[in-house]
Amino acid sequence: MQDVPRPAPQVADDALNAYVFEKPAPLPHGTSGRIDLYKRGCFVLEAKQGSDAWEGR
Repeated sequence: MQDVPRPAPQVADDALNAYVFEKPAPLPHGTSGRIDLYKRGCFVLEAKQGSDAWEGR
């Protein structure tokens, strides 16, 4: 099994933020938000709180 590399720390130059946590992203209504985990050319991962709310139902 191969090890999965950890995301790099963010840097000021966004062009270098190819695989990071909490990447800034513009939102459609003119503000900005953050993507939980971003890997350029591969995926965007966004986790929401309360995902365990269905346990025990």
